[in-house]
Amino acid sequence: MSAAGVAPSGLIRALIDGQPAVGLDVLDRGLHYGDGLFETIACRAGHARFLDLHLQRLTAGCTRLGIRYAQFPAIAATIRELAAAQPACVIKLILTRGSATARGETAKWTTGSLAGVVIPTPDEIKGHGKFRPFKAVAMSALALSGTDIATPVVAASFAANIGDVVDGAPSTILVHVTGVKVPMELAANTLAGTLVGLLDYKTLLADVTMDSAYDTAAHTAAINALTIDIADVGKITIAGKASGFSVRALADSQHSADARAAAQLDALSVRLDNAGFVERLLDMQAKMLGGTRDDVRAQLVDGALPFALSFVDNAAFRDQFLAAVTVFLKDPHSLTITFAPAKPVPLGQVMRAAAHRPGTLPDLLTPTVEANN
Repeated sequence: MSAAGVAPSGLIRALIDGQPAVGLDVLDRGLHYGDGLFETIACRAGHARFLDLHLQRLTAGCTRLGIRYAQFPAIAATIRELAAAQPACVIKLILTRGSATARGETAKWTTGSLAGVVIPTPDEIKGHGKFRPFKAVAMSALALSGTDIATPVVAASFAANIGDVVDGAPSTILVHVTGVKVPMELAANTLAGTLVGLLDYKTLLADVTMDSAYDTAAHTAAINALTIDIADVGKITIAGKASGFSVRALADSQHSADARAAAQLDALSVRLDNAGFVERLLDMQAKMLGGTRDDVRAQLVDGALPFALSFVDNAAFRDQFLAAVTVFLKDPHSLTITFAPAKPVPLGQVMRAAAHRPGTLPDLLTPTVEANN
């Protein structure tokens, strides 16, 4: 909770949680999403006018938004103290959900910086103006903890850059996170956690990068690269392009359904660069079967994979996929699947095919599979 009193003299006194404000949490949900409430209270002759009604409305707003807050008596005392200090002033009270506390989570960091911060004018707020809240953010030594996270998830650094906002959408977004350490306890009692344990991973250390762009004039969105690079596991790189939709329309409840229906997939590629995961997987299977890596490869190439591909209608794709995976399993460096349809395909059609007739996807998206390219 923050409160600021402005006197006719121009004097401003700002408090955060009842204490003199020395900085603003850059991860506060009120800053990023407007997730909160505010009251503007006029004070005359040392008294806050209609204070009880303001607090009643604030309480009702918290209930409606599901914001848990019980310090209303303390808020009232702070407001009365601020009002009594000036013969006339205006108090702006802002109450947000806080910093990643929707599920009792807390984010901490050692250093942080914001560049190119934009504070909207009252007219821009009233007109629901679209603007870039900041140009760049950088933080170091982050730690995310909470009631559902026994051991904190930590990251060495986080950086994000946002391009110019055109027609309500950022032209570019670049995010880079390094040294993400995911504790194994986070996946306890899950299928993924069981698999990680069988592969004898004690911890996972990853770097994540996303480079994306949106062309307002052409209505195209591109993921130039989304990479997840996990030490001793491998790197997944996803790139793609979609067209035919407007980001502004997607954000408009009256037009979002039409915007989603108009969206098309132009291209998509998924690449896996192995860094030890495949060898561990083969060794795990060999240990369970009482054989060797070659035994597991033979069973996969001669039995499991042909059976799994039997539902695919496109025989040429089946042969290409099996040949590429065979090469990859013998010398596991990289495996790339590229979808390049002759013309953009409606995303709705792709999703329906994936859900009901996945065997028709090769005919729809014209995929190619390459190993160790």
